[in-house]
Amino acid sequence: MASHAPLRIVIVGSGIAGLACAIALRGANREITILEQSRLSSEIGATISLQPNATRIIQETWGVSDLLEASNGMVDSGFRIFNSEGKKVNEIPLLVQKKYGANRIMWHRQDLHGQLMRVVKDPARSGPVPVLRTSSRVISCDCDAGTLKLQDGETIQADVIVGADGIHSVLRPSVVGKEIKPQPTGTSCYRLMMTSEDLKQRAPEFAAHINPHEPYTSMFMAHDCRLIMGPARNGEIFSVVALVPDEKMNEDPDKAQSWVTEGDPKKMLETFKDFPEWTKDMLKLPERIGLWQLRDIDPLDTWVRGRVILVGDAAHAMLPTQGQGASQAIEDAEALGAYFNDLHEPVKAEEVTARLQKVFDARHERASLIQKFSRDSARPATDKGSTEIKMRPDEFQDYNFNNEAIFRPDAQHFQSMPDAPDPVNEMQQDQDTVSTDPSINAHVLQGAFGNDGSVRGTFDIPPFFEHIMVPEPDWMSGGFVQPPTDLTAWLQDTDWFDNGDLFANDFHPTIDQTFETSYDLTAIETHDVRAIEPARTGEQEGEEARRRHVAFQRSPWLWNPERNQHAFSEYENEALDGQHVNLGSSPHQPHASDVVVPDQLSLGVRDRIFHLVSKTAPASISITSFPSSENLEKLIKAGISKRAERDAWVHPYTFRSADSRPELLIALIAAGCICFGIPSVNRTGLLLQEIVRLSLRDLVEKDDSVSQDLQYLQASMLWLEMGAFCGLKRKMVAAESSLPALVTALRRSGRLDNTRRFTDAPTELDDPEQLDQKWRKWVEDESYKRLVYHLWEHDIDMAVIKHRQPLISYAEVTLPLPAPRFLWLAPSAEAWRDQYISSKYTPTDKSLRELLLDESAIVCMPPNLDASVTLCAYLHGLAAQLWEHSQQARLFSSSTDASLQLWSQTRQQKLYQSLQNLTSSLSSTPAVTRLFHEFLYMYLHVDLDTVARFAGKCGEEEAHRAYVKLQSWALDKEGRIAILHASQVIQAGRAVPPFQLRGADSLTIYHAIMVLWAYSMLIRDRANKTVPSTPTRNSSSKEQLIFLDDTPSEQQSAVNAFIFTGHGKPCLHMTSGYSPLSGPATSSAKDDICDLQSPSQVMRAGVKLFDNSHPGSNREDGPPLLRALCRLMEDLGGLR
Repeated sequence: MASHAPLRIVIVGSGIAGLACAIALRGANREITILEQSRLSSEIGATISLQPNATRIIQETWGVSDLLEASNGMVDSGFRIFNSEGKKVNEIPLLVQKKYGANRIMWHRQDLHGQLMRVVKDPARSGPVPVLRTSSRVISCDCDAGTLKLQDGETIQADVIVGADGIHSVLRPSVVGKEIKPQPTGTSCYRLMMTSEDLKQRAPEFAAHINPHEPYTSMFMAHDCRLIMGPARNGEIFSVVALVPDEKMNEDPDKAQSWVTEGDPKKMLETFKDFPEWTKDMLKLPERIGLWQLRDIDPLDTWVRGRVILVGDAAHAMLPTQGQGASQAIEDAEALGAYFNDLHEPVKAEEVTARLQKVFDARHERASLIQKFSRDSARPATDKGSTEIKMRPDEFQDYNFNNEAIFRPDAQHFQSMPDAPDPVNEMQQDQDTVSTDPSINAHVLQGAFGNDGSVRGTFDIPPFFEHIMVPEPDWMSGGFVQPPTDLTAWLQDTDWFDNGDLFANDFHPTIDQTFETSYDLTAIETHDVRAIEPARTGEQEGEEARRRHVAFQRSPWLWNPERNQHAFSEYENEALDGQHVNLGSSPHQPHASDVVVPDQLSLGVRDRIFHLVSKTAPASISITSFPSSENLEKLIKAGISKRAERDAWVHPYTFRSADSRPELLIALIAAGCICFGIPSVNRTGLLLQEIVRLSLRDLVEKDDSVSQDLQYLQASMLWLEMGAFCGLKRKMVAAESSLPALVTALRRSGRLDNTRRFTDAPTELDDPEQLDQKWRKWVEDESYKRLVYHLWEHDIDMAVIKHRQPLISYAEVTLPLPAPRFLWLAPSAEAWRDQYISSKYTPTDKSLRELLLDESAIVCMPPNLDASVTLCAYLHGLAAQLWEHSQQARLFSSSTDASLQLWSQTRQQKLYQSLQNLTSSLSSTPAVTRLFHEFLYMYLHVDLDTVARFAGKCGEEEAHRAYVKLQSWALDKEGRIAILHASQVIQAGRAVPPFQLRGADSLTIYHAIMVLWAYSMLIRDRANKTVPSTPTRNSSSKEQLIFLDDTPSEQQSAVNAFIFTGHGKPCLHMTSGYSPLSGPATSSAKDDICDLQSPSQVMRAGVKLFDNSHPGSNREDGPPLLRALCRLMEDLGGLR
């Protein structure tokens, strides 16, 4: 048989990237040459790790089975995280083998390099053994011709050239057409190496805290300095990396550009002087330390030209904070092997370029994104001056570790095969083989650097702690928060639940059969939950879905108006009687504000109010008597003071009833009626709310100019807010459908923009009249601001809880944020002036848009802003972006375009980071603010619309579709994260003071309950299907109870284990009443326990929370919305 010329492949660089490419490209009739510029004589003193995405390739794709004993590798067991005071804040087990199919393995870099070299040299692998040429420095390259020129004048011809020559690549300018110099990233590293025995003897206190033999990675985190450390070589050596900002390095950064540059131990200790003494004892041990300034490059437009491709750091040098530098080089090598798998002889340059371009297309987006992730992860680990760790090591883990191989031949292709005598025959028999060969002694490569310190190969980026800072979850922040799911749900199979579904014969938890008796701590460990519900037939299951749909039709979520239903149809023959307005019978204070409204309502104003009411009310409404001016005054003041509890958007001290529109006065009276918690007064308020709605409509029909009047706008906001959360279907729909009119009025008048500004500041020289005019003008200007931002929050609340499009874009709100609360609530013009001058207040142009672009104002709140309004506006800005992202994720989930999914994932990670950055700012905020914050964390991990459909909102068919979508969610970490934050929503809901749950906050709690219920239904369904093989609670292995509604510090390690492995039994406390967050987090011992695997108990917990929010009151006397939600949950939970 005729022989063919071999395919000539030249790899420039013999670092990890170069050796990986040699392994991947080795095959029949291929002649591989590796060019190394150094003499390979010096020691490489650093540790390195490979992540599962790389070890999986080496083991499965390349058939290298022994990555441990043969190379002294250690499987990393987990992470231990310490703050700068030396306190261990968490210990996280690393369980990646099960989830990602491979381990994270740690090596001394020399050992890993030697193992890869042995694979390269292995004569049993297919194809000729690659040739390594040392002292072969490349100085130029002709990419189109495929030639390399060496420093000694030799020219080498190749069919394919792989540039694996590191961050200072010689080939890169020839490929991209310009010189690209690595840029400083602002961070430098000291690196230390010592024996574990020496460490134990000379720094015993350190060894008492951290056993240097144990296979754990330990991290010490300060604001801008970090220590990352761990063992290698089976625990014989201990490696430490000290990460510092350049400005704190106390060294000349220009000198820190060689891997062999030495650092000054004294200067390093000065940098870490505030760390614990026992930590510094360890830092003092090495006599010599290395120093390296971290640099990287921006993503390149191309890696390919002619016959040349760049790989590894030459193509995508990145910071080591994601631990992906070497792993990405291995992914590059796998892609090369895949696209050249069937090529075993020289071909035209066009064919080579086309294949190399496919490699680039397959790899560029992922590598570039991980470059960006690595930069993002280098941000400060804590807030300045704080020891609370904010950095999230796991931020991008699922994306990084979950990469699927481009090409995975069958395992049989990796069995040891001797070279066939005929290369062409071998090529035909083994075209799928991806293998490599070797021919150099391992010890030759023990140092890959010349004595001159010259930079070479992929060792140019510091290997010291690649992969030591492997992403794992942030267990260190003040609140337990999980990273958002990285949108890999669509990559998972949907057959987690075998072939059954929620509506088939094998589904057990039904509406009327899931009710169980509450049980205590003892009972929960011995009761077998699967014995509770008998099997249901398919017909019965379909019936249950239909019953759930009927329950929703009775709820506030769905409305089918009847014929002749109208504004006052529910008030037929209603008597508006002033005797019903007995405010003294209120069970609680109507508001928690200490604001005193100085206005007094005159009889003349009462007559104007009465006139508008009698004119607007239909004949069916009889007015037997009208409330007294005293009662009306109390109601108006209650309505104003209630607004002052949070954002105070109606000014109490310039309010004058005599100068106010009667529509505004009636709206305030209606708002006050709802605050008192008296059924008859509440009903009167809802009737007046309807009168306000109609009178405002008539007013604007007669005079368009009122649509720009502040009082008209405030009255509109009042009735819309009352109607949206009143619990009466028609009013809620009317409020939702009328909201766009108010948004349009403010938008068209330019009130969302920075078009008007108060500039006439008060002075000591102002006379009383001038000062009063300035004050009132300033109050009017601020009133518009506060109204707009209140409307903004209301719009976003409606969007996220009603599953609808926001009406206002976060990008269009350029109106400056409101002034400080103390200035706004100054009781007089003189007090306002004094506060204005003494506080040195200066107006600000900072708006919501700027706040979302620059989060520093949240972390360090400027004194010229209302902190509460600013925080809530920003939080709702994030909510708007979360809603936007949820819609895009839903759209992209079925897309095959990887770039869309990657973009969505990156967006999601950024939103999570923004939410986490807000955590520390919420410590002193009201419980409802923290409740909404936890709700948004939950919102990142679950599609609430899908949950509602699963519950039966849109009928049986949609419930079945939603069930299919939620199957894997319930069993994955994503579902466990969602129920954790749903439970934290419940905890925050219990901390809301009595009688205060009645608006958007009650609906967010309802959604959290629904998420817990959906999870419970699906988990119970799964448990019933696996009865034969699943241990019961009667087994010897009793599951630990994990109370997800405890404060974050309670059972932290158990919660961690539950989130990542599903181990443990998730529960809630069945508390008996109001439980402020500042007080004890747990219920008393006699309180019941809610098992989150019991759907009925979950619903009972929700009902109990709402019932307890109005202590001493009958549910029928409480807010209609809570009454309706309780009935819906009872219907869905089979509690009635």
